Amino acid sequence: MRKTLIAASMAAVLLGSSLSPAVAATTAEVPTDVQVSWADVAKRWLRVTWTDQGQANFLAFEIERLPLNPTYWEVETDADGNNEAILKHPFTGEDKVRVTVRNNTPSETARAASVWFDTQKPAQPKVTGATPSADLSLRLSWTQAATPDLTPNDPLDRPVSDETLTASVGTDTYSLPLGTTTTTIPPHPRPWTVHLNAANEWGADQPKGSSIDFGTMTAGFRIDPLGIYGRTSLAFDVVAAAKACAGCAEDSGPNVVTYLQSRIDASRPWKTIGIYRGEGERFTRHVGSQGGLQYRIYIPASTEISNDRRIVTPAAATSARYSATQAYFVTAWFNKRAAQVGQVVKLVVDVRPAGTVKADLQVWDGKVWRHAGYVPLVNGKGTLNVKAAGRGTTRSWRVVVPKMSYYGKPILATAGRTFKLAVS
Repeated sequence: MRKTLIAASMAAVLLGSSLSPAVAATTAEVPTDVQVSWADVAKRWLRVTWTDQGQANFLAFEIERLPLNPTYWEVETDADGNNEAILKHPFTGEDKVRVTVRNNTPSETARAASVWFDTQKPAQPKVTGATPSADLSLRLSWTQAATPDLTPNDPLDRPVSDETLTASVGTDTYSLPLGTTTTTIPPHPRPWTVHLNAANEWGADQPKGSSIDFGTMTAGFRIDPLGIYGRTSLAFDVVAAAKACAGCAEDSGPNVVTYLQSRIDASRPWKTIGIYRGEGERFTRHVGSQGGLQYRIYIPASTEISNDRRIVTPAAATSARYSATQAYFVTAWFNKRAAQVGQVVKLVVDVRPAGTVKADLQVWDGKVWRHAGYVPLVNGKGTLNVKAAGRGTTRSWRVVVPKMSYYGKPILATAGRTFKLAVS
């Protein structure tokens, strides 16, 4: 051929999938000395040159796959030129490719071939770890396998230094040193996705394993505001939902761990009193009322890297919710329901928690509760002798324990149930 051909949109014809390998030319009609090189700095075009005696030729890309199964894609060139073609390479990711040239006689004519070259893209990084920092930057780690080269030192090979390794978040791209396996991505408005990308002259793949979502975590919490010491199981409701992208629905995922924590007040550290794993986006559980406490839900930072989910979320916590506790009266009444005037009846009190306080015996006068006597309690128990008065009356009585603290946890002032004493 005699004219340089630039094939910007190359018409390709698949001729077969099991033709014989090309052989060197043995006659003057078969082209010889087929050479390949890069035609441009961007490495998007190939220059193919050869020697012939002025014929029009066919150029073909031949791919060798295992087991040996060459495939030809041909482009026709005209004659009367300088035996050169500039072609955009149509194949990537192949172990062995070469360019063959034949004249325009029937396709079984012998072909002259370039040396074999590979078109392998570099192996892509696979994210293996992601840890958010307090400032919501993201520490990434990954592995990257070596790329096999079955045609070492072929004429299209480029120095390793020409390869690139980048991390991108939206329109922001960060160049990474070749060979590194960790980096820290600065904060971005969440949720966002980071893509790791290794590229060479043949381009880059983008497999699923090279990216991870840095999502948000929603934590919601409600707890019963009042309970009775040792008797009430406080119900609490939890919402724990991650969001991987701006348009995604919230999804708790199968592995979210939720901590129920409590403390006496803001001067004390939070203490974990319950751990709940994989409960779903919303769930309800119970905890015993053991004194007035602040409660919250805490969800630690989480990273999930699996075939189904690739997401990292930062720690999340709800604000404190307070639940108060009243005392529980095991016993608080007279040992008799009826007595004669002047007879002594015994008041028996047993209250939980077992504090040492002074309880108040009160009597209803028809309008208000009035103080009738003090009942010393030791470890929650005490008695008081009361002389019956008011012949012909039936009065209502009750016992009230004052506000107290038990192991540092406050117990509200609590009135027991009313009880009656009939006096004759």
